[in-house]
Amino acid sequence: FLKKDGEINVDEVYRVIRYTSDGERCVVQGPVSKVVYDPRSNRSEPSHDGAERTFEAERANVVTSRGTPVVCTGLQKATHLNGKIGDRREFDEDTGRYTIHFED
Repeated sequence: FLKKDGEINVDEVYRVIRYTSDGERCVVQGPVSKVVYDPRSNRSEPSHDGAERTFEAERANVVTSRGTPVVCTGLQKATHLNGKIGDRREFDEDTGRYTIHFED
């Protein structure tokens, strides 16, 4: 998910392709949103036509959910985990990092 104006937008799901700028930015890919006005309900709603876009976002604005698959890279104290696939668990407020679960 991405944050917009400080709120998490749960209507659109994006994929993180890679990190750039030493992990401060993410290249993400996801739906192209359009706002469509519905005169019957007198409301504007987001609409997706299946098109996707790829762009960079600040890492702080990218929110992953528990269970998101990850590949560890750039680890210096646990180099044996570099390249390993795991899944994201809880966020550790003290360290500012996510806990990753590995199958093996």
